[in-house]
Amino acid sequence: MAPPKSPVRPTPTLTATRVALPPVSPTGVPRSAASTDPTLLLDAFDTFTQNHERNNASSGKKGKADPIDFLNKHYSNEAMLVAQLPFIRDAVTDRMNRLDDTISNALQRQSESAEATQKHVQDAKVSVASLEKRIHQVKEKAAQSEQTVREITKDMKRLDCAKRHLQRTITTLKRLHMLVHAVEQLRLACLNEPFPDYKSASHLVDAIRLLLCHFEEYKVTPMQLLSQKVTDLHGELKFCLIRAFRVVGFGVDATLELEKDVKKNKYKSLREVKEGEMHKTLTTVMPPEVMADGILMIDALGKDARNEFITVFGQDQLAEYTKRFKPVKKQPKEQKRVSSFKVQPEEVEEKPEFTLEFIEKRFLWFRNMLNGLGEKYPAVFPNYWNIEYLMAKTFLKRTRSHILALFGGATRDPDANNATILLKALQKTIQFEKEVSLALQREYGTIFKDPASGKGDEAAKTQETKETSNPKAGPSEDKSVSSSDGRAP
Repeated sequence: MAPPKSPVRPTPTLTATRVALPPVSPTGVPRSAASTDPTLLLDAFDTFTQNHERNNASSGKKGKADPIDFLNKHYSNEAMLVAQLPFIRDAVTDRMNRLDDTISNALQRQSESAEATQKHVQDAKVSVASLEKRIHQVKEKAAQSEQTVREITKDMKRLDCAKRHLQRTITTLKRLHMLVHAVEQLRLACLNEPFPDYKSASHLVDAIRLLLCHFEEYKVTPMQLLSQKVTDLHGELKFCLIRAFRVVGFGVDATLELEKDVKKNKYKSLREVKEGEMHKTLTTVMPPEVMADGILMIDALGKDARNEFITVFGQDQLAEYTKRFKPVKKQPKEQKRVSSFKVQPEEVEEKPEFTLEFIEKRFLWFRNMLNGLGEKYPAVFPNYWNIEYLMAKTFLKRTRSHILALFGGATRDPDANNATILLKALQKTIQFEKEVSLALQREYGTIFKDPASGKGDEAAKTQETKETSNPKAGPSEDKSVSSSDGRAP
């Protein structure tokens, strides 16, 4: 088989162009070596074209390189150009053949590389598909592993949750047991004879209050009954303490009279005592040590309980004062039937004690009452209660209301316009204020503050905050008070 014949390339047709050449140089020698070497001439033409394009790009001009200018530079006359035309034609033909070979080789390499590229693309697609399949397999295995772990840990989570609930239940049961035990101990302290055990009760009250805080969210009937029982025991302790203070201060008969007044007597006993045995029960007088423990128990109940106890104590102590010195409307006396023939002696009408003329009797009564407190209740009230100041404050408020009633209304004093009696009453009042203020400062350490200056307000607020945040601890020993109720303490 004969080898294939290579395609015959058509011979390029040369078109003659008439070129105007400059005159031949005198020497007749070419201007450059490129004029005699067609290969160098073609290379020089390439350089000429590139330089022209570069110059146009830098100057912004447009236009192609002029080959006539190029030929005029390398050939001085037409004869030299005509003599070199065969060689130039052969050089151009040879360069064209080489360009064709280069293009053919490039196309062949491109064809071969396209097949290889397509093969690589197919291989990449296969690899991507395999990778995607592996990823799906990994996801499936991960899901299976996660499900397996969940099944394994499901029982563990259930046991952990049960453990937490069990621990909370055990803690709640312990607290409930402590609460029930503390309530029972408090009940036994209330039933202690002959007087409740207030010292133990003060500690139990604190413990019960803290334990009840953990059961506030339990709205069940047993907890409500237990809480009500604690409230009843607190009332029993306060009732027994108030009764003991009344027995010490006024005696058994006066105590029974005070307890008969249901409206004024807020506290009631939980014990059922027969009327015949009541008097025997009250004959035993509570010693000051037990009363001091009872005051600690009142402090343990909180600030409200302390204020309530002081209010009831003050009302009891000033009950006699109110009975003697409260202004009342004068009742007209019945006129006796007498004989008109006898001369009747003039009756001197005695003025009651609550009039302005006998105002010093009020102050004398308060001095005796205040001195009697120290004798009846020695070392019972702690210093931070400042009971003497509170009693003086309550007495002065009540005295003020009495005196105002003497200046107007049905209880108006006939001497309300008597300047002599009013001046005497004013002098006695000022003297009493000074004496009481000095006595409170000297004997009880009371410090009076000027309400206009406002000093000590921050200390009072700080003290109130401390008492609220820590009700178990008693207030500080600071007995400073404000004289905002007038000149008296």
